[in-house]
Amino acid sequence: MKKTIALVAATAALVLGAAATPASAGPRLSITVVKTVGTTPGVCGTESAITVAPGTTVYYCYTVTNDSEVTFGVHTLTDDKEGTLLNAADYNLLPGASVNTVTLGLTVDAVITTTTTNTATWEACYELPIPAGRTSQGTVQSLCTEGTASATVTVQAPTTTTAPSTTTIQAAALTTPRYTG
Repeated sequence: MKKTIALVAATAALVLGAAATPASAGPRLSITVVKTVGTTPGVCGTESAITVAPGTTVYYCYTVTNDSEVTFGVHTLTDDKEGTLLNAADYNLLPGASVNTVTLGLTVDAVITTTTTNTATWEACYELPIPAGRTSQGTVQSLCTEGTASATVTVQAPTTTTAPSTTTIQAAALTTPRYTG
């Protein structure tokens, strides 16, 4: 699922206390987030839904792509089951570029005992340039956008193994009658 928040220059101008400018002048902020799951550590899985046996360790991977024309420099990633994974982390994500949690050195694993769907939210922030003639006075203004993605791990129902049945057949000794004559 992709959630796009388009912010216009009028909003940015209001944040900075400047006069509003036409909407077409502001940056369009947008990211795409993909969450995958697999069973191999250190690599991003290729699926957003898998089926595993109870007690299997799975590895989640979160990938963000910058669909904007600005560089996002601060990132926060939270997962409703795994908690906060990135908290205002510095990483310059250039326009058109992607990065994932494996590349960032994060291992996000879980032992799955019941069917689980979890949703992640990635927030990417762009620091607004300070207008000419102003000083920042220690406060940096940012515009942020966020995207969400989910992954589902289904636990296989345990299969019961039935031992092969054996039947004992008791054979009676058969004798062939002899005729003497």
